[in-house]
Amino acid sequence: MTKIITAISSILIFCSALIGQTVIENPEKPVSKNAGRVVELTELMRIDDIGGEFFFKYPRNPKVSNDGHLFVLDYEQLLEFDTKGVFVRNYFKKGQGPGEMPEIADYFLVDKMLIVHDRRLLKIIWFDF
Repeated sequence: MTKIITAISSILIFCSALIGQTVIENPEKPVSKNAGRVVELTELMRIDDIGGEFFFKYPRNPKVSNDGHLFVLDYEQLLEFDTKGVFVRNYFKKGQGPGEMPEIADYFLVDKMLIVHDRRLLKIIWFDF
């Protein structure tokens, strides 16, 4: 039994030496001309939640309308901000009645309309700007 374990161990060590990880040495001087470049960011808009009219919990899926307004989908919120980052309105109203939905799956901006989709109730709400 000891000879079998020794033989299997020897085979595994030999195979790992053949298949082992190759070491890549990076040159001291980068090959690319653009290596180490610095990308400068430019602030286009700043949104502050100081007024208390909205809050960010899980912001996702930002979209910009034709007139430059920013829409952000968040937890139980669909927020609109104008071109200066000022809060305009929350389009989400929780419920199951007209203009209400339990959650927003996605939204689309088409021309001068906002289309909101709820997959739970299979409901679509159209907002005209």
